[in-house]
Formats: sequence, structure tokens, C-alpha cells
Amino acid sequence: MPSGGFSGGSDAGKGSVTNENADDHFSYVRWDDAVLPAMQTITPTSPGERVETPDELLERTLKISKWNPGLTMLYFHTPHEGLEKAKLVGAAAATLRQCKTFRDENVSRWLGVYHCVEVDMSKSDLKTAERLGFKDGAIFSVIDQSMNVIATSKSVATSDGVTAFLKAAVKSEKAAKQWALIQARIDDQKKALEKGRALAAQEKWKEAREQYDLVLNTDTRVADFFDEARKEAAKVYRKADQEK
Repeated sequence: MPSGGFSGGSDAGKGSVTNENADDHFSYVRWDDAVLPAMQTITPTSPGERVETPDELLERTLKISKWNPGLTMLYFHTPHEGLEKAKLVGAAAATLRQCKTFRDENVSRWLGVYHCVEVDMSKSDLKTAERLGFKDGAIFSVIDQSMNVIATSKSVATSDGVTAFLKAAVKSEKAAKQWALIQARIDDQKKALEKGRALAAQEKWKEAREQYDLVLNTDTRVADFFDEARKEAAKVYRKADQEK
């Protein structure tokens, strides 16, 4: 996957696997990249000097903030860039197969409710990774803002399986606070949708469009009414454009 951000489609090379052509299914999900450091205590060089604690270093590495109550989804990724397909074995092969499961709209939508971080396991400290859930073959780990492990999973063979894991983790009892915030956003979307529908019924297309924008222009796309709203919005936007 390209370094931290949105990846786009690329022409696949012949005979080799690259992050660009293997991971272009991350198109609509923002991923941060991280290399996990070894945890060590830094001794101040002078009396009263404020030094960064190991936890603070890890939080900074993962871009986790105490002010952001959301969950972080760690993907323990073994690079497979530039490897010949015939030579892909072990963790690199497993990661390539796992990457392919992300080429799914539902997976992208549920990833959108997380802060997603791809951990480079070729450079990361193993003990630090284990602290964050990288144990017993885990390839995914969901952690909270205090870096407590909420859920882990081994490699998941299908996109539906990845979606199920992401959905179950954020809806789990351990993540009740985080899910409540997401549910509040969904409730706000539903209210906007109802207003938009009422305005559309009155043929107030521009006003209706503003409400549909509140539903669609969001990273929270997991409401059961989202697809229906998107279909309705196409007509509303067309009518609003005709009024210009």
C-alpha cells in the first residue's frame, strides 16, 4: 500500500507483486503507516528534563490521541513488494492473500469507522507488536485510545469474513463507548435523510440536496439506509442542478 493516504488504481506489473498493484483496493480508506519501535525508557540528560515515555512514543508512532476516542485497526503487514509471485511464501504470501479481501465495498465502509494503520512487520519490534495483539498468528488487532486490545483475528479468507470481524469488534461490549459515537452519527444521518425526503416531496430540490449531503458526505457509511439514500440522492441532485 502507498505510504499513508489514498491509493489509486495502477497497472499491474508482469511477474511481480507490488504494493501498488496488490493493494489498490484501499482506494477509499485512509491508512497510516507505522514501524513499531522497541520499548525502552529514556533517561533524562539533565535534572528536570521532560522525556518521552515509551507509551507516548508508541502513541506518536501510531498517531493515537487521547483526545480521539475512536478505535484503531492495526494490520500487521509483511511486505510483498517486488517479490516474484512464484517466490511468495509464508507471511508475505498470507499478507498478499489478505490484501485482496479488502477489494470490497462493505469492507471499505467498516474500515471507515476506524483509524487504520498498516504496521510494517519487516521492520517492527516483535515484542511491541505482541503487546498490541500480534500473537498466535494474529494479523489484525483493534485497540482503543489507551492501546488496550479490544479484538484480534488471524488471517481471514474472505471479504465477508473481514467485514464480520470489523463489525463485531466495534459493536463489542469493550467498544461500547466508541460504538455509541458512531450510532449517534447514524442517528443524525437518519434525521437528515427524513428531512431530505420531506423537502424532495415538496420539490424543494436545493434544500433537499443539502440534507442528502449530510448523509452521503461522511466516513460513516454503515447505516442500513445508506445505499437507498445514495440512490435517492441521484434524482435529488439532478433536479437541483436543473434549477440553476
